[in-house]
Amino acid sequence: MRSHVMFPIFWKGVWEDDVPGENKQRAEDREKWRTSTHEMCPEAVELIKRQQPDYVTYNGDEKVHFLGGLKRLSNDDKHTQLPVISTGVQTPVITWMNNGLVGLLSDDRAWGMIKNDAPVPIPDGATNVKVKGIPRVVVLVKKPQGKVDIPEFFDHILEMVRDRIAVPLTPFLWKRPSRT
Repeated sequence: MRSHVMFPIFWKGVWEDDVPGENKQRAEDREKWRTSTHEMCPEAVELIKRQQPDYVTYNGDEKVHFLGGLKRLSNDDKHTQLPVISTGVQTPVITWMNNGLVGLLSDDRAWGMIKNDAPVPIPDGATNVKVKGIPRVVVLVKKPQGKVDIPEFFDHILEMVRDRIAVPLTPFLWKRPSRT
């Protein structure tokens, strides 16, 4: 029996019987699924099945299923260095002191950010400079082609994992499957 919680991420239908002539990766995925789920409660396995991406989305470049995207980022992070293409602060609020007066600069546009090391228009001689905002890190990903804004991506992922996975699976965390 596993000593830790596992949520296998594959594709819809991975749990079905092997198909003669199927490619090697699909056959390996089916075996990994069986190994990962054979001692789980059947009700928990059914919940996990409902969250699996379809095979085309899981392996395609056009769409990204939230679990497939999370798995890809996790695997890339484990095996390669994710190239960061942009860092900065979104919706910044910058305050400072200058000649006894408080200065303020803010930008509440959610679509922009002050990039790391960008010049900020504060007066020479300003002291006690403070920058507040939402830190942003954007990484380049290989598949699907494009960029991933880490905080925004993880905000959505965390919400979906909580609502679709963590809460529904909570009753099964300590429940052992019945042996027949």
